[in-house]
Amino acid sequence: MFVGYFSWHYSYAFVDGYRIYRDGVGFLYRYFSIERMIRTFARPLPGAFERGPLMRTLSRLVGAGMRTVVLVLGCTSIVAWNVIVFGFMAVWPFLPLVTAGGLVASVIGLGAAL
Repeated sequence: MFVGYFSWHYSYAFVDGYRIYRDGVGFLYRYFSIERMIRTFARPLPGAFERGPLMRTLSRLVGAGMRTVVLVLGCTSIVAWNVIVFGFMAVWPFLPLVTAGGLVASVIGLGAAL
């Protein structure tokens, strides 16, 4: 049982972790429509302020401002996802040691109390 767990923990778990990471980045990229926001960055908002060059310019500025906010939130989310996943993957190899140490400490502590 322990051999099977350790072989999974130190091999397949990293592959599964990479899949989770890749799917998370892809989800955030599509959720915030980053590619579309970049392609349509300076386009006016649809249906808003359709009269005159001044209103079109104002609409483009408002649209670019809104798209900037969405792009910043999307990129910040992707960076945060990277930090979380890579931090977790850095700790992952040591988790069995923490579990074993906790088990040993509880047994030693329990033995000392008796």
